[in-house]
Amino acid sequence: MDDELAGRLRAAVEGIPFNTLLGVRVRDFSPGASTAALPASRQLENHLGGVHAVAEYAVAEAASGAALLTRFHDLLSDEVAPVARGARIRYLAAASGEVTARAVVAPRVAGAARAELASTGRADVDVPVAVTDEHGGAVAKVVVEWSLSARASRLGR
Repeated sequence: MDDELAGRLRAAVEGIPFNTLLGVRVRDFSPGASTAALPASRQLENHLGGVHAVAEYAVAEAASGAALLTRFHDLLSDEVAPVARGARIRYLAAASGEVTARAVVAPRVAGAARAELASTGRADVDVPVAVTDEHGGAVAKVVVEWSLSARASRLGR
């Protein structure tokens, strides 16, 4: 992935108002994968002083969207609109400090979704995400359920 494309994808994810509010930063992109981080902040803590569960989900959702962008950037905005439809979250341990999320969209999953999108105008993609805290320990496993829908104007509808 070239630097220009990575810069555009980073700006797209970090520029989402909620991600900007929280301070989400995309650390890296590779084809089908992304790592996002959420710096430690007192405002993101829960009542016990750890990272709030919603903050953990937010960085996971951002990483999953970034990974999705790496597989479908050629279709997005003009042809396809991605929407997070749901998520499955398993919290494994209390998180502290900076939280990092690593998401991956496998080539096989992306290929099947492209075929379904071409055939039906819609595809669902589940994006698994591993969340760790500043100590490197696994704190959550997340699967974000994305829906990709072709825009009617591009399909001649």
